[in-house]
Amino acid sequence: MTGVRASYDGGSTWTTNLLAGVAGDRSQVLGLAFHPEKPIRLLAATAEDGVYRSNDGGQVWVQSNIGLGTDRIHAVAFAPNNPEVVYLTTHLGIYRSDDGGSTWEPRSNGLAYQFVHAIAIDPRDSDIAYVGTASELHTLHPTHKQQGLHRGEGIYKTLDGGRTWVLSDAGIEEDNLVVMTPHPRLPFELWTGATAGRGGFTTTDAGDSWLFSANIAAHYPMVFAYSHSFPTIQYLSSLYVSNELVRSTDNGVTWHSLTTRLQQGVSETSREKGLFDPNKRWHVHTHGLAVAPSDSNIVYAGTISHPTTREQYNLDGAHIFKSSNGGNTFEEVDNGFPTETQTSINAIVIHPTDPNIVYVMTSRFESVKAIGVYKTVNGGQLWQPVNDGLNLETNDLQIDPADPETLYAATVAGVYKSINGGRLWKESSKGLVGGEVKDLAIDPVNPLILYAATYNGVFRTKNGGEIWYPVNLDLPIIGSGRMGGFDHDRVLEVDATGKVVYAIIRATDKDRFAGRLLYRAVLGTPDPVIYEFEVNGETINVQSTSHISNLFVDLVDREIRFTVAGPEGTVSRTTVTVPQKVLSELTSAIVDGKDLSVQIAGTSVSFEFPHNGQRQVTIR
Repeated sequence: MTGVRASYDGGSTWTTNLLAGVAGDRSQVLGLAFHPEKPIRLLAATAEDGVYRSNDGGQVWVQSNIGLGTDRIHAVAFAPNNPEVVYLTTHLGIYRSDDGGSTWEPRSNGLAYQFVHAIAIDPRDSDIAYVGTASELHTLHPTHKQQGLHRGEGIYKTLDGGRTWVLSDAGIEEDNLVVMTPHPRLPFELWTGATAGRGGFTTTDAGDSWLFSANIAAHYPMVFAYSHSFPTIQYLSSLYVSNELVRSTDNGVTWHSLTTRLQQGVSETSREKGLFDPNKRWHVHTHGLAVAPSDSNIVYAGTISHPTTREQYNLDGAHIFKSSNGGNTFEEVDNGFPTETQTSINAIVIHPTDPNIVYVMTSRFESVKAIGVYKTVNGGQLWQPVNDGLNLETNDLQIDPADPETLYAATVAGVYKSINGGRLWKESSKGLVGGEVKDLAIDPVNPLILYAATYNGVFRTKNGGEIWYPVNLDLPIIGSGRMGGFDHDRVLEVDATGKVVYAIIRATDKDRFAGRLLYRAVLGTPDPVIYEFEVNGETINVQSTSHISNLFVDLVDREIRFTVAGPEGTVSRTTVTVPQKVLSELTSAIVDGKDLSVQIAGTSVSFEFPHNGQRQVTIR
């Protein structure tokens, strides 16, 4: 809201901005509070100018920032039982006033995350209050965007007037998750996105703990895709205007838009066909997205077409874009693909070793109809349908990473399998119940194991789709109606270890807008992964069953520190090999301040301990 305006006739008419004389016509007011006993006394919290106070119903205002350490204010509230007590939530913590808002004192002890917004005060006791953290997905403050990965968010409670705060949000869950994608190389790492404007989440311990991602593509995130060569580079498609395709080069901490590069890549053919309207603001709906496993420079993105959508796209039809330089530029590569079709390019699958072989799978999800699968063998120069024997109403597509001629398609009629690169498909649904399969997930370690999301829950095969059987223990399967637990793809995934299976399940089949919760099954400790970290020209080798990150060499204290992560119920078995130039002698390993039992062999130290989320290891 810009400024403060008053109505004296029940809202029929409004005054001009009452704050204009002191704060300017454009002052953005995020909070307004009335004294509970003297409503002519007001406090206004502004986005950039701090707090303003009025004692005469808003006719005269004075700035009231004494004691504040920030002028970026969010919400303000009087205590109902003691109006001299006022709480203020800000960009940098909580402040309290005991003189009606004239002066302020910081009260943020115990807050693990200080960007707080919502506040509620116990009407019987001014020392009891609750605050909720927030992240700016777009921006509350005109000059600030709060990108990053945020830990410690939630609802906090105080019993002593804000002197100490503790988390008080047990049992509160994010129930609007819509898509997820595990990292293709790093164990236990998963990114998931929520519905419109709610942002993204990431975990490195299979969901024991989460970081919130306030990224610029938070509005309807669609598909996360990762570089296999550089684990910190990833991409995300979305519906948000100007951020329909974004890229991060720092493991999701910051994101940068690539959408104008899609616009620059629109082909002459699409222009000649009248599919592109250059007079409208550029806006497309990207969905399908993939990075070539064998060449991280090659990135494909696909769009959705829907003639009745409320969104105003200026590129009609479904289009395929390709980048050969890691997203720096794109070109449209649609030759042979019917771009005029009202369909969704829902999944893009790239051959694990030959980046010239690519499949795009269409869907009617958020569109009109599916037209099956198209394939290129020359890097997008020519596409051809590969639908012989396939039900064209496709929902998902998977490729066997060990035998890339083998493909699996989820369709409205079950699972179809091809063993010759899509030239011929045969139904492979024995044991599946309920017909339609919404999503498939393939075990990257043992590709004969797949999982299928159906209206009757999750099914598993151990023999490449020959026989399927249900694996629904403890999943809230809600029946076989058309509003079943799974309603589109990327709601069933297997992580890089093959040992964690994730499912996003709708809470009820009565309401398509009902919340969706994330479930996981942990199948045991995975095989170790080899990490290599280069420090001053020397390579530190870590072999571990854990997710390893944030490795740091302290040359002063002569120690190595890193983060180890994994889900409860599994074990970290880790061997660290350190060149003598980095550490001349290895003596111990410490986890969260406690010594571990270690085995030392030359320049290597080995140890193990139970996973319990993220833990800090020090090697000396």
